[in-house]
Amino acid sequence: MNSNSEYEHIKREIEETTERLQKAQNVLRKKNGMQKDLRDVEGELAKLEIQMREEKMDVDRLKGLSLSNLYHTILNDKVEQLEKEESEVLAVKVKIDRLAYEKEQLIRSIEQLKAQANAVSDLENRLVGLKEKKKEALRSVQPEIWQKITVVEGEIEQIKLVQVEISEAYNAGINAQDKVSLIQGSLKSAANWGTYDMLGGGLIATMAKRGHLDDAQQQMHNFQHSLRDFNRELRDVGESVSFDIQIDQFMSFADWFFDGFFVDWAVQSRINDARNQMSQLEGRINTLMDGLKREKKNNIDRVNFLNNKIDTLVSEA
Repeated sequence: MNSNSEYEHIKREIEETTERLQKAQNVLRKKNGMQKDLRDVEGELAKLEIQMREEKMDVDRLKGLSLSNLYHTILNDKVEQLEKEESEVLAVKVKIDRLAYEKEQLIRSIEQLKAQANAVSDLENRLVGLKEKKKEALRSVQPEIWQKITVVEGEIEQIKLVQVEISEAYNAGINAQDKVSLIQGSLKSAANWGTYDMLGGGLIATMAKRGHLDDAQQQMHNFQHSLRDFNRELRDVGESVSFDIQIDQFMSFADWFFDGFFVDWAVQSRINDARNQMSQLEGRINTLMDGLKREKKNNIDRVNFLNNKIDTLVSEA
């Protein structure tokens, strides 16, 4: 088979596969709709089953020895009330039977469509393979179109490389955000205990405050490490950000040994300063993360556009 004949054969296969895929996709949509209907029916049946049990209990109370039975016997309307309760049971039973039949029919229909619907994935994969074969066949049949496709594919590969760097930077940013949250939690707890300490909380309040400050100090070391990672990854995507953290002095103060209101006040002031500085850093990180998300989405949109361009070039060839 020469190049032209093979190329024409691939084109016919693509047309036939596309037609089969469209039919299978319609079946899949129909099947998905039926499955949703089935879930709705099952939910309604469950509610009706509960209602049925409650209605039967009402009937049983009227037939048995109960306060309800005695009450309606005294009022001389027991028969009338019993008929009313039994009619309500019957009405619920009719609904249950109707929905049970509908459920059965839906299950049967879904089973009948399942084989055709399951073919969608295989047909999609086959169509992708055929388009790849057609694209390669264009190298000898229509080299000018193949060259255009090659250029577009090169751009896609470059974008994918950038996406890898963006993803690594984004993951490093998430790690930094997590560390900020931990520090802010410790500082908040330290501030709360510090306020209590200044109001006369005593040794327990001082120890609790110091414990949370120690936690914040250890978390700060981890945070600085995560920031360096984040900064390094940002440089790989073309953004270099210098983070300067100068809060190492706010943890060590004399109130641990010489507790007093004025010293406590100074510690509390430093804690609040640290919380404000961490909030500012958190805002800067969040801004960078938003930028990475936008860049990632823009690249995804660009890749989709370029892939559609390739599909168009292949389809129209």
